[in-house]
Amino acid sequence: MFDQYRKTILAGAVALTCGLTAANTFAAGFQPAQPAGKLGAVVVDPYGNAPLTALVELDSHVISDVKVTVHGKGEKGVPVTYTVGKESLETYDGIPIFGLYQKFANNVTVEYKENGKAMKDDYVVQTSAIVNHYMDNRSISDLQQTKVIKVAPGFEDRLYLVNTHTFTPQGAEFHWHGEKDKNAGILDAGPAGGALPFDIAPYTFVVDTQGEYRWWLDPACRLDPSAAAA
Repeated sequence: MFDQYRKTILAGAVALTCGLTAANTFAAGFQPAQPAGKLGAVVVDPYGNAPLTALVELDSHVISDVKVTVHGKGEKGVPVTYTVGKESLETYDGIPIFGLYQKFANNVTVEYKENGKAMKDDYVVQTSAIVNHYMDNRSISDLQQTKVIKVAPGFEDRLYLVNTHTFTPQGAEFHWHGEKDKNAGILDAGPAGGALPFDIAPYTFVVDTQGEYRWWLDPACRLDPSAAAA
């Protein structure tokens, strides 16, 4: 009897200790990331809707003449280079990074001026794999597949935006689709009323001339399947 009570008390003490430890951990939270270069920390997907983007925080630095280069992957990789203006720096309080590869340690170079002095930082920005939450028995791949047929000379560094927001399956017109009569044929038009007949996940992404994803807009920020089903 005594041994049983002792084990119960011991188990309760261990549980209480673990609970206090966990509570302290959650209360403390994650510590802010340390600066990755001469500026601030690098945050991947800072707004939760574009996993192949990042933001280099300014951390109170005042800079200008910003140029970003996301280096290509491998020998044939396509580099992405662009400038960042004052308005963008002030809007995001940081340097927006665009054109990252998925599930890859991306090499990124940021050149800028601070107090009239030319500066340069090199970063390694790790990204995770793109996740497609809209899959069913019709899916034949986890993501939209790209196949490069031909790259014209002089177009090797181009990026291409793919947008399915305007896609209408089978050329259907926009109308509220009601239930057909039991004797209606498969090609007969449905009466008005009910739910939209062609609600699909909107895929919007950017690929380069190697067929690599360089930007991805999370479909969940444009489509709520639970609301659509209701």
